Amino acid sequence: MNFEVVAFLLENKKYSKIRRNLMKTLRYLFVYLLVVGLAGCQPDSVEAPETYLNADLLVEADWLADNLGSENLVVVDMREEREGEFIPGAIDVGGVPALIDPNHEVEHFLIGPDQFAELMSNHGIGNDSNIIIYDDIGNLRSARLFHALEYYGHQNVQILNGGVPAWKAGGHPLAEAPAEPLPESFVVQLNEGVVCDIQEILAAIDDEDTIILDARPSDQYLGETVWAERGGHIPGAVNIHWETMITDGDIPYFKSAEEIAQIYADHEITPDKRVITHCHSNMQASNAYFVLRLMGYQNITSYEGSWSEYGNTEGVPVEI
Repeated sequence: MNFEVVAFLLENKKYSKIRRNLMKTLRYLFVYLLVVGLAGCQPDSVEAPETYLNADLLVEADWLADNLGSENLVVVDMREEREGEFIPGAIDVGGVPALIDPNHEVEHFLIGPDQFAELMSNHGIGNDSNIIIYDDIGNLRSARLFHALEYYGHQNVQILNGGVPAWKAGGHPLAEAPAEPLPESFVVQLNEGVVCDIQEILAAIDDEDTIILDARPSDQYLGETVWAERGGHIPGAVNIHWETMITDGDIPYFKSAEEIAQIYADHEITPDKRVITHCHSNMQASNAYFVLRLMGYQNITSYEGSWSEYGNTEGVPVEI
């Protein structure tokens, strides 16, 4: 790389488009060098990254408390048990069940674009909304909505790190009920690269440039616990349970950038590869998708059918 040319392009406003592309490339190179470098390091010699490359995908409780009521800010509660103790102004879209198509042949499959647009619009979420999502179970349910929003083309969406436990630990106020939103207009702009199907999974098995990341618990990955016609895992899939990325303790924060980078390095998950996440219902896989996004990985997608489809499909290869 000619660093004099790089410096010239970065400083010269005349080449703004080239500058944007160059900055994107440099960001990608930074993550690649970080993860590849960690692969050859012992844990006690790792130099910690200062933060996640896409740290803006997370917000902290104190920041949210200071910004409640801001224009276009929509806070979404994705908890399963939602009786009391809401963040003030938060809306209740119905949790993960509201995102699932009960008529689809694959269990737990995401609702279609028209249904999703109607759900968002009816709950006061428009294309200009700045969406902050929270739950109380390690950001698991929040990630399901995050992934769906990115799939249906909404870019301005974040997750509250630590969810309700972090909010309460900060001493912030709570409301007894969710807010009643005014209808908005949500128009879907499909981002097809965010989701893949079973044919892409089968093609990825022998693709050296693709990593299949199984976010289920190890007992399901090994076929010891079976939730479909067959147990086991997709051949060659790497198993990192989604909870591996969450800190221990009462507040389920995401682990630090250093810790996550080390986990990826240990499993040879590098940014030069395409990464496909899956689990049983694409909820744990959505959490894995979010963490990859947080760390700056660019070529990532999620298998919507997940094991609910794959484990019930005859003739596909399975490893135990």
